[in-house]
Amino acid sequence: MDNYHMAKGEKPVPPYVRQGIIPLAIPLSKDQSGAFTALLRWPTSPEGMEMPVVRVQKYGVSRLAKTVSH
Repeated sequence: MDNYHMAKGEKPVPPYVRQGIIPLAIPLSKDQSGAFTALLRWPTSPEGMEMPVVRVQKYGVSRLAKTVSH
């Protein structure tokens, strides 16, 4: 987890924390409002396709980065 998200008050969460998150997201951190920063996985992704970093909130998902390296 990068310093940017830690500075915003997000706390790391284990990837098995599933309550309150969509099934295709792998949680990385959670903030005080309950929003997650997560990786979005695809059920059958093409070989070599990277997972985007997303923000999962109560009413939607928004992309933060195209890949982890971005």
